[in-house]
Amino acid sequence: MRIEDTAERDRRFDMDVRAFLSKPPFCYRNVSEQDLRLFRAALTHDSYANEAADRGEKAESYERLEFLGDAVLELLVCDHVYSRTALSEGRMTDFKQEKVDNDRISEMVLDHGMDIDGALRVGNVQIKDGVKDVQAKMRADAFEALIAAVYLTRGLDEARRVVCEVERLRWEAAGQEGTTIIIGVSHTEKVVGSIEICELLMVIQCFLDRLNRYNYKLISRNPWYVIL
Repeated sequence: MRIEDTAERDRRFDMDVRAFLSKPPFCYRNVSEQDLRLFRAALTHDSYANEAADRGEKAESYERLEFLGDAVLELLVCDHVYSRTALSEGRMTDFKQEKVDNDRISEMVLDHGMDIDGALRVGNVQIKDGVKDVQAKMRADAFEALIAAVYLTRGLDEARRVVCEVERLRWEAAGQEGTTIIIGVSHTEKVVGSIEICELLMVIQCFLDRLNRYNYKLISRNPWYVIL
């Protein structure tokens, strides 16, 4: 009976993970079983893994992925501040520290609407009065673990896209002036074909990335884009 309960619990969690990944900023569908294993781990807190071990079960937590994801996120931030700003080394360090701060990552995730709290698998010790007690550091760690899973399964460019979308394209140095470019997007009653809104956002993101590289040759500072 316990084996059946475990199998059913794992099946429900797999469905929850797939549902989570189908939404922005990921918009992933038909995730392979091999890739799903990494995303399962990214959404498993060590409290659950420890309790599973006590029951004689195996569940990988996000700790190893979080270690890698922390480094990937730092690389993306450092690459951005080096390539897209003219800040001094000291201000570059301040910029990086601000962007990778756990409290700020947690706030960023909540502002974006990523339901990491709902998807995260935690042990009973993290459940109080029937509600998950997901703290800011746990939320930030899970996000970094997810970035690591994206990096391992889809590469650095896709990890950059996800981070930029969650950041809402606002990776700008405080006080740095820029050029504003307004982009008009036609509004229609329905999207042509089978393109969904999250896929449309990915197309826009790709276009902005290319436009950024072109504009960087023409202007000295990173532009702001306003999509109408």
